[in-house]
Amino acid sequence: MNTLILCEKPSQAMDLSTVFAKKKKQNGYMEVSDEQLNVSGFLTWAVGHLVELQEPQEYDEKYKNFSTYPILLEKDDFQFKVSDKTKDQFNNIKNIFRENKIDEVIIATDPAREGENIAYKILNQLKVTDKVTIKRLWLTSKVESSIRKAFKNILPKEKTYGFYKEGRARELSDWLVGINLSRHFTKISRELGNDGVIHIGRVSSPTLNMVYNRENNIKGFKGKKFYKVSATINKDDQEVKTELKNKFDSEDELHEFLFDNDITDLTQKGIVTDVEKEIGYTMPPKFYDLSALQEDMNDKYKISAKRTLEIAQTLYEKKLITYPRTDSRYITEDEKEMLVENIDYLKEITNTNLNNELTNNSLINPSKIEDHYAILITGNDFNKVDLKEEEINVYKSILQNVAMNFMDKEQYETTTIEIAVKKLIFEVKGKIIQDKGFKALLNKQKTSEETIPNFEKNEEVDIELDLLEKETTPPKRYTEKTLLKAMANPIETLEDEGLKSTLKESKGLGTPATRADIIENLKKNKYIQVQKNKIYITKNGILACLLLEGHLLSKPDLTGQWEKYLNGISKGEKDDDSFINTINEMIKKTISEEVKNKEIIQKVAKEKVSSNNIAKCPACDNGYLIDRKGFYGCTEYNNGCEFTIPKKLLEKSIPPTVVKALCESKTTKKLKGFKSKKSGKSFDCKLILTKENKVQFSFD
Repeated sequence: MNTLILCEKPSQAMDLSTVFAKKKKQNGYMEVSDEQLNVSGFLTWAVGHLVELQEPQEYDEKYKNFSTYPILLEKDDFQFKVSDKTKDQFNNIKNIFRENKIDEVIIATDPAREGENIAYKILNQLKVTDKVTIKRLWLTSKVESSIRKAFKNILPKEKTYGFYKEGRARELSDWLVGINLSRHFTKISRELGNDGVIHIGRVSSPTLNMVYNRENNIKGFKGKKFYKVSATINKDDQEVKTELKNKFDSEDELHEFLFDNDITDLTQKGIVTDVEKEIGYTMPPKFYDLSALQEDMNDKYKISAKRTLEIAQTLYEKKLITYPRTDSRYITEDEKEMLVENIDYLKEITNTNLNNELTNNSLINPSKIEDHYAILITGNDFNKVDLKEEEINVYKSILQNVAMNFMDKEQYETTTIEIAVKKLIFEVKGKIIQDKGFKALLNKQKTSEETIPNFEKNEEVDIELDLLEKETTPPKRYTEKTLLKAMANPIETLEDEGLKSTLKESKGLGTPATRADIIENLKKNKYIQVQKNKIYITKNGILACLLLEGHLLSKPDLTGQWEKYLNGISKGEKDDDSFINTINEMIKKTISEEVKNKEIIQKVAKEKVSSNNIAKCPACDNGYLIDRKGFYGCTEYNNGCEFTIPKKLLEKSIPPTVVKALCESKTTKKLKGFKSKKSGKSFDCKLILTKENKVQFSFD
């Protein structure tokens, strides 16, 4: 029987090839066979998406005009094409089918929705019929033993076909929303004075709206004073401070409260009315899923969510960790056994005496694993692999996370003291660490201990009261860590109780595997910027949110419900045709609705355009030079001005400051770092602008 194994990328195919007894490299594929695996045939690969959706103008030439919309398609109306960049590899796969009778296809792309979608788009484009049996290799680790195990446990097509249906529904709905509503809101924004494209996304727009709302809350925040009573207790030459829980809106309210409780003097005697001691425990943190890893890496090392995912993927490719694009923090008995087998490696790397059993057995829970178990180490020695500093940091964090789950719980004793001052009751808490347990691995210099003197019930103590004036603080700006948390659980960002109820059962915004890309695209489209790990919304982002205000797509509850529906498609509980129809209806409704805040939008558009202007255009003298991604171009391009300045000259980046000098003074100062095409040597020179408005080098 002839089998074709389809991988997602060449490196994946190379990993799989290691388990075959016989293999022969050909152009774009390998001939492989192995009696033990009962496989004989061809091992080939995609290069990402070999097949992609057609562009709007390929359906109808009229859609070449960006102002022409809507383009509403039902699920079966969508057309696909072979990507120009990767058509050679597609043809290699096509030739295997043409020249051989293929009886069976084993899909071995990444074990996720995207991998499933990549594979089926190729098979559909090749018009592979039902006569060919399709199976699924579900691989969660690239070590040889895991590959062999996966081949012995090949899944039938039906087990994972739902992931393809969900992945396709995501791709089609994202295309519909992006194409139609980006055109619609760009057209409106240009009518109101904007000069760029407004990028709208099914998940990115409500995510941006969360940043926008946070910005408004910060800017609109007015600090409010409040008042509290604090107490300093002097005992055994030690001062202990505490506060009453009560908060007061005014000094008068505070003084009235004190008077009602017989407090007329700030120097008082207190009586210890209760002493309670209790032993407590802290469990090790759960294993990482992708979101938890991204949040931790942003917090510890200020690594972006996108970069963390890239690093985790690299560690997976290098066979150091298991599949990273997971939304589960749980494992099965099989994974527990694998970790126990690697316990000596964990002990050696952490230089810690670990237990041979998990501390928290509730982490073994197959019912909480939809696609993939938590991110784990494979046991391969990272010291034998060439890793960059960032990769080492991420790997060690994963290893430490796993190791902590084979260490004892932290044990501590808490002491709660109640002290009566007239009618008032103050509470003092102390904490003593009795066994650091897993926290010994964290090497934290600061201790969580809060030592207090020994108090006896009914003893009298000296207390000095103080009246405190405090002020409420504004909400904190998002970091990538807190934005990821908000995307995963947008209910926390809402004040409307009705919306909270609606979102309770939803799946958040995006998936763990896509959230990093969503944040990255918001950066790329210049809707947000990150400064000192804090996220700020730009004028461009504010403009997009103003245009969407009041529309369905700005609300996280709708997108959260869509995520829940998409998840239902993968489980076979929901219909993908209905989902696409719902998206089309939402698009029609959005287009028919009036845009609010037109005067504010005009004002923001004018400010945004003005801030984007680098210099007056020297060619037409009407427009301004602005950043157009790959080059600097004139705002009067639509009226015929084709003046441009490249962003890169002979491998030297040209920043806006240089463009400004060139346009205003016709020359720049001497610039370093140009590289000759002929010799490859670096040189320094000025740039000048000729009378014909051509950029030239000057060595004067």
